[in-house]
Amino acid sequence: MIEPSVQNKALQQKLVLEPAVSKGELDTFRYSAGAMPEKGGTVLVSGARLLLMIAFVPIVCSLIYNFAIAADRYASVASFVVRQNKPGSGVLSILDGGGLSRSDDSSYAVAEYMQSRDAVTYLDRDGFLTGMFAQETVDIFSRFPSHLAGKGNEDLFDHFQHYLDVEFDSATGITSFEVQAFTPEQAQQLAQRLLEGGEELVNELNKRAQKDSIKFANELVADATEKLRNIQAEMTAFRNEAKLLSPDAEIEVSTKLIANLMGEISRLSIEIGRILSAAPESPRLPEMLRTRDSLQAQLDAIRQTFGGEKTSTSAKIERYEEIALRREIAEKELVNATATSLKAKQDMAVSRLYVDRVVNPSNPDRRAYPQRLVNLLLTIFITLSVYSIVRTSMKLIMEEN
Repeated sequence: MIEPSVQNKALQQKLVLEPAVSKGELDTFRYSAGAMPEKGGTVLVSGARLLLMIAFVPIVCSLIYNFAIAADRYASVASFVVRQNKPGSGVLSILDGGGLSRSDDSSYAVAEYMQSRDAVTYLDRDGFLTGMFAQETVDIFSRFPSHLAGKGNEDLFDHFQHYLDVEFDSATGITSFEVQAFTPEQAQQLAQRLLEGGEELVNELNKRAQKDSIKFANELVADATEKLRNIQAEMTAFRNEAKLLSPDAEIEVSTKLIANLMGEISRLSIEIGRILSAAPESPRLPEMLRTRDSLQAQLDAIRQTFGGEKTSTSAKIERYEEIALRREIAEKELVNATATSLKAKQDMAVSRLYVDRVVNPSNPDRRAYPQRLVNLLLTIFITLSVYSIVRTSMKLIMEEN
């Protein structure tokens, strides 16, 4: 039988040795060059294996892709500015450059179009784009359709974005773009087609603006014409109802009639006064008095027709003049609408957007992509940096444990 004191010593020794082994304090440098010990069921990778996985394999893959797989790509560059010819007149038109000015909004529109699905559809309207990507000389990562790039229209749009770069300079208003293809001729033709698509878009914007402007002007003319027609019909109906041909003629006739009546009444009054003073018993006196009373009644009746009632001449003239004023306003509106319509047609014949090419699509004489040496150096730098970070982190973890 083992004595209790001996058992306690053995247990104390075991407790002292186990933590030292589990923490690796005695074997920290023993595994630095070889396989590291297992910790909690996880095998710690050695420095050589870590270097192999993080750095060597990616570098080898980069070498294989850049120097054995990747197809040469050629870049064609072009630039343009969208200008607007605004209508001008006389010397001022000459001094301000003939009305020429850049249109940044339209430049944005063309730049956006070049990166749109409509542009891809335009480029591939005869199968040019898909035919370019489907060449046998194109590497598997650039080929379309393929299992990597896809086969649908959306996949073609996403794939093409990797071969197009569009930039707009807000300071100069110039839009520059670069397209990549697998032969110099394809790159130049691709850039040429993009410019043609942008020009077609600008022409469509011109047609749409012209159509909208002329449509609006014609609507103004039609509305003014209809308004004038309605007022003229209202005036005709009022003339027939009031039996009033022209207020001016009516007033002129009435004025002459009143003046004649007043003159005749005045003459008769003078004659009656003379007879009364000379021969009060004259047989002509009663007849002259009846004539004067008749003329006075006629004068009062004419005066009564000029005012005081809604059916009076003055009321009719007031209504007529109100309709005439509205007709005059409608006539001026029609004249202005017609002038606006003519000016809109003239302006649209002069005011047009157009694409002014600053740099025509280039025909590259050497490849631009891939930049094999640059890609390889970047791969080496990145992988070694990652390896250094991972290696340092592992050492810190081992020291903490």
